[in-house]
Amino acid sequence: MISGRQTLASIEKALVSERDNALRLDRQNSELTEKKLKLEQEDLEDYRQLARLRVDLINRELVDSKLDRAEQLVAGVLEKREMVIAEIDTALAAVADQLLQKAGEREMQEAAVDALAEKIDQAEKQTQARLHTDPDYAKQHSQAIEAERIAVHAETKASQSEEELESKGQPYRDDQLFMYLWQKGYGMADYKAGRIVRALDGWVARLIGYSEARANYFRLQEIPGRLRNHADTLRDVAEKEYEILHDMDKKAREEDGITALDDELEKGRKILEDIDKESESILQRREQLEQRKAEFASGDDEQYRNAVEYMSGELRAKELGHLHLAALSTPYPEDDEVVARLLQRDRDRDELSDTIAEMKELRKRHESRLAELEQVRREFKRQRYDSAGSGFASSEVIGLALNEFLRGMASRDSFWRILEQQRRYQKRQANPRFGSGGFGRGTVWGGGCGMPGGGMRFPNSGRGRRAVRPRPSAGGFRTGGGF
Repeated sequence: MISGRQTLASIEKALVSERDNALRLDRQNSELTEKKLKLEQEDLEDYRQLARLRVDLINRELVDSKLDRAEQLVAGVLEKREMVIAEIDTALAAVADQLLQKAGEREMQEAAVDALAEKIDQAEKQTQARLHTDPDYAKQHSQAIEAERIAVHAETKASQSEEELESKGQPYRDDQLFMYLWQKGYGMADYKAGRIVRALDGWVARLIGYSEARANYFRLQEIPGRLRNHADTLRDVAEKEYEILHDMDKKAREEDGITALDDELEKGRKILEDIDKESESILQRREQLEQRKAEFASGDDEQYRNAVEYMSGELRAKELGHLHLAALSTPYPEDDEVVARLLQRDRDRDELSDTIAEMKELRKRHESRLAELEQVRREFKRQRYDSAGSGFASSEVIGLALNEFLRGMASRDSFWRILEQQRRYQKRQANPRFGSGGFGRGTVWGGGCGMPGGGMRFPNSGRGRRAVRPRPSAGGFRTGGGF
């Protein structure tokens, strides 16, 4: 078994590793974009050389002027970008310090909450031991159990009778002659009919044995109602006995100071939640800074794009285009060498553009995976999976699932399902089913188990009715021979 804290540490370690990978990708992207810009700068020098070789073709001063403007623009852009990147790095360093501080605060608060939960668990154990030897409590507990048993038995009989009404009453409801007389109230004090109709109804009644069938059908309908009313009365008695026992549990907790400890624990958990909220706010700030830095690294910032577009336009302007064409038409080897370099850089630029596009897509996928892992970590802490007493059955399964998730072979949802399936709780000192906790209505003995909301909760059964449906007996009412 691996504890919740150890599992959270594994997730956070994976986050650090994935973030380091993201930074490496950003550095590679930055190197590629700088290399692409460097190719443009190298083109500037080669065009200058072509201009020197071909001064007789165009005005050299005009060419130098264009090249100088482009070079100055690039230098200015690079200087501004470096300043912005330095500001981002400074902000990221400050965020890292803040997160480190919050991590220390959370660790201390988590330890305090766990210690308090353990204290409550021990106190509950002692209180339960005291109540176990209290004759008044034992008497009330026995009365509550017996009242519950009787109420459940009555509810079972009522439910069985209701099922019998449905099944055994069907032959009566299917007989048209019987239902005709039944709905008219034949044989009852409120039956009204003329002399001829009364005589015909009497003939039909004698023909089908209506008198006996009516008595049977009446009893079949009457008994379920009586049993259900009786069951409801007994349920009310059971509820009152349970409430008395429940109040005795609560009073014992108050007398032994456990309720006050519960309040203190709730405050401690609230502080823990506030620390997590503050940490999440800092994390969001870090994500924004990292995304902005990634934009600069991949050349997606507006300054870089404008500079590249301007330089490309200047390098391919009409005057420089003439230089290029003239160099191709001359027999001078110096021209040929410069043109060859320009052509090679065109090919290098195309390859770099393809590589940068692929790296951007890789960084995008990596960023998505990192965001999903952050969501897992956030939900893990929100659900208090790292609390005292919380753990996971197999460290190997958790490790394998985490690796598959990081490799992109498993989704966030599938990884989370494995966490839920592997979730386990360490055995507590106090018994959450002690006293009123054993009636399926929740428990007051759960404050120290380390889970959110004050402890273990069991399914609420409403007023306590159990969904017990025993098979009906073979006995019961039968319709007469005419049915």
